[in-house]
Amino acid sequence: MSMRRLLTFFIAIVHTAWIQVSADNQYLQQLDSAISERSRIMDAKEKVLSDLRSNIVNQSKEDRLKLYEQMYQEYLTYRYDSALVYVQRSLNLSKELGNATYFQRAVINYALLDARGGLYSEAADFLHSIDINTLNDTGRYEYYNAHYWLYMNWRNYVSDEEEKKRMFKRMEINLLNAIACEKEGTANYYYLKGEHQYIFEN
Repeated sequence: MSMRRLLTFFIAIVHTAWIQVSADNQYLQQLDSAISERSRIMDAKEKVLSDLRSNIVNQSKEDRLKLYEQMYQEYLTYRYDSALVYVQRSLNLSKELGNATYFQRAVINYALLDARGGLYSEAADFLHSIDINTLNDTGRYEYYNAHYWLYMNWRNYVSDEEEKKRMFKRMEINLLNAIACEKEGTANYYYLKGEHQYIFEN
């Protein structure tokens, strides 16, 4: 190999290595930025949870129910075990107070937690324990939406094709029922309609 070719080859290698290092640095900067942003979000989340916890102590039992549900919602996608603690507290306190509305919502929330944890049969049992005739419009929407979400996830773990088809049908029935409970013209109404069209009409 001539000296000129050798020099050209060496420059090409150095240039390629420089480009790779530059790309790696760019990816590292993006990763650092994502980690920093995640840390900021986590700090904000912890601040909200800390404020809610401090408010629980001096509240009436009725107001605690509302705060327990807020705590559950905040923990739902953040920390499973803590979400479970607050949904159990909601169940116990709503039962003690005889508050049927909050009790039913706590049952639905418990079912959603079980579904997130892969306990699909248990989640279905929780939902089936609810008398739908006792639910208001909001409760009915939550009930049908929880069923829809349950079957959507459950069918991914079913191997039998016929059972998959039955669950797919249950998904559609519950989504349509949820749409019927939503006020027409709202953003959520159009979102659900769009979801139905995307999943079941294509």
